[in-house]
Amino acid sequence: MSDIKVVKVDFGHKDQISDQRVKHDDVIVGKKKYLDVNEISQIASSIGDICYYWDLVSGEISYSDNIGLIAEYIDIDKVATAEGFAAVMDVENVTNREQAVCHSLEKDFGDGVDYELAYRMSHSDNIRRGYWIEDKGKWFAGKDGQPESACGVMRIVNKRQDVEQQQALYGTHDVLTGFANRIQLSEVLKRTIDGIEKSQKNVAFLLIGIDNLAMINESYGMDVADEVIGLVAKRIEGLMRKTDVIGRYSGNKFGVILHDCSEQNIRITAERLIEAVGQDVIKTADEAVSVSLSAGAVSIPKHSSEAQDIMQYAEETLQVCKDRTLENFSIYEPSVERDNYRRNNIEVASEIVSALNERRVKIVYQPLVHAATGQIESYECLIRIMDRQGEMIPNGQLIPVAERLNLMRLLDNRVLEIALQKLIDEPQVNLGINISGNTIADSSWLDCLVASIGNKPQIGQRLTIEITETTLLGDMAYTDEFVNKLHALGCKVAIDDFGAGYTSFQNLKMLDVDIVKIDGSFISNMRNSADDEFFVRTMNDLAKHFNIKTVAEWVEHEEDVITLRKIGIDYLQGFYFGSGQDELRDEDVLGDMYAGCEEVALPSVG
Repeated sequence: MSDIKVVKVDFGHKDQISDQRVKHDDVIVGKKKYLDVNEISQIASSIGDICYYWDLVSGEISYSDNIGLIAEYIDIDKVATAEGFAAVMDVENVTNREQAVCHSLEKDFGDGVDYELAYRMSHSDNIRRGYWIEDKGKWFAGKDGQPESACGVMRIVNKRQDVEQQQALYGTHDVLTGFANRIQLSEVLKRTIDGIEKSQKNVAFLLIGIDNLAMINESYGMDVADEVIGLVAKRIEGLMRKTDVIGRYSGNKFGVILHDCSEQNIRITAERLIEAVGQDVIKTADEAVSVSLSAGAVSIPKHSSEAQDIMQYAEETLQVCKDRTLENFSIYEPSVERDNYRRNNIEVASEIVSALNERRVKIVYQPLVHAATGQIESYECLIRIMDRQGEMIPNGQLIPVAERLNLMRLLDNRVLEIALQKLIDEPQVNLGINISGNTIADSSWLDCLVASIGNKPQIGQRLTIEITETTLLGDMAYTDEFVNKLHALGCKVAIDDFGAGYTSFQNLKMLDVDIVKIDGSFISNMRNSADDEFFVRTMNDLAKHFNIKTVAEWVEHEEDVITLRKIGIDYLQGFYFGSGQDELRDEDVLGDMYAGCEEVALPSVG
């Protein structure tokens, strides 16, 4: 760029003139034509910039004629001098212009020194809102090297600051209710606990849950559910003291810090809140909704001085109330049984994850045989987890915890991996694997199956996916879609533990499954119970009506085999034919075991 013009900027004070050169190419239009001071001022005004010239020696400040933009909220008579300007600066400002200019540590080598800052200007009456200002300028030194003058532009940036403040607020507060969010509530609880020793007063943490929010959401929609949350929040807030702190703990829960509150008063407060919300319907814009609350409370510092522990205890206590339908409030009390339960969950979860990482998860194969011939039809893959000494950890210790903590999907992925490799290695073998409800909901499992056998129908045709009855009936539409995808891969689908849930004639008709495995609890006691035998016979007849194959589980005695063959069960599985083994069994050996039942004739057809 070249020096194209010496611009003398005069804002009304003849002695306040800058001889600084302005290096500019962009102002040339056609022939060389330069903007005069008035044109520059007009352009600045049109985009909301307020130009100023500041004589640092006298302290006087001159402005462009659009200084009135801030007159509504700022006493502009005061900003004509540096002293007056400082008087309208908000006390909470981190930076100010005088500090940035007059006390700058930088040096002016002839081109001036840039500065840029943001600050808030407030009216002296402290009532009017004030303005956030973005200030960009350049100061120039005198002969002594000290700042002598400055010029720049001020721009109102209230909207931007409002957005930034709103974003900062959302970091600590819930958008829907305006209450502190869980993170902020935890911080307040920590500070409250720290102050207990000094105040010598008890504090309580109350966790309140809306019992039927899921039903409201499903019945009326999310908008009504959100409105209910907001109205419940207002109703709770209206009953709180000024010293109490309320926050949005999670989707349907509110946390309340009750200051100076004994255990007796905790109960009184909780019951008052529960009654206040439950006795009258919540009137939304479109609906009148009945709402009920449950609450769990923890006395502080009686049980802990750690905020995280207190919140956890409150959650546990609230869950106790929800599990006990006749109670809607409870105060936390320590429980050795509960502590052991939690400790066991942690230990088992750690063991499962370690076993997966260290490849200590394996499968064993239990045969499923033709009832008519005793020949092996397929093998069910049963999961086994070994400890570091190579001993099997009983599934009863692992599987319930894995299901509660959503770890079964990881185990199911490992079983699928092993089973698919076995099907590749043994092209004549059929296998069945179990999957949990969480795995069905996890699309990655099905994606893995599709990627592995999508173009290998000969493998899919030898794989049966076993799903428990209760899982299949959880969401019929989704289940039907899931089953169809498995069939598209060539896989068979079996209902496991059939009869243990709530299967109806209609559901069995709707589900396009290939096999039902009758729950072993009916088989194991069939010798001693005519009712169980009748149930097995009925389930078999029902399945056959829909051309569905049947499997009897937990077959342990020769008498059971004889009875099940008479009933017409298709396949048999249980310890009578072998427990799970590391390797596939020899069919001839199995035939010898089955030989004692060969005199039993199959029921005639027709």
